[in-house]
Amino acid sequence: MNLRQLLKFWFRRDTTFRGEFSAIWQALPTDAPKIVVDVGANDGFYGSNSYPFIARGWRALLIEPDPRAFEALERRFGRHPNVCCRQLACGAEPASLPLSLGHDPTHSSLNTGGPGDPQTPGSQSGSVVVVNVETLAAVLAAQNITGRYGVLSIDTEGHDFHVLRGAGLDQHRPDVIFTETFGPDESAKRDLLRSSGYQLRAEVDTNSLWTATATPTVLAPKR
Repeated sequence: MNLRQLLKFWFRRDTTFRGEFSAIWQALPTDAPKIVVDVGANDGFYGSNSYPFIARGWRALLIEPDPRAFEALERRFGRHPNVCCRQLACGAEPASLPLSLGHDPTHSSLNTGGPGDPQTPGSQSGSVVVVNVETLAAVLAAQNITGRYGVLSIDTEGHDFHVLRGAGLDQHRPDVIFTETFGPDESAKRDLLRSSGYQLRAEVDTNSLWTATATPTVLAPKR
């Protein structure tokens, strides 16, 4: 943590890298439900988009599949009354899939068999663990998070599209979605967000910020 980041933490409890918290905070409506969901939460502090909200008293659901990061996450928030930590990955459907562990947990990558596996060549340690995959909609329902909630932050090394496919955006509606802007499915992800009633509000480094603006479009089923 450099001096600028240290001052930002001292004065604003902001742990984000490049002003992500400020961008999300400014985009939130005044009546936003105080719930933050962080998919790919890492250790819950380093570069965390959710920590600033937890520090302000928000309820949090933190999801992290990497066992090393999850251990740190549990140490930090395991007894916090407003925080639920789940060790799993989120995807379009339930599964058990290999997770390629990075040299550090921020570079671990779920192996779905797609063209983006692993997303960052050369960053992998060679170690692999099998992790449970659930849809985000199922995880939210289990935590009684239905209807509107405040913030959904996704950082899954290029697999954000698969997370959103299983997010149940027709029933579980975050006011703000913050997602990475790289990966083989970036175009499809943007189409999904637009059809679900979200509008691109800002680009922050290699991330995009979307806000709920309309009733989701009902797409005709494929024949």
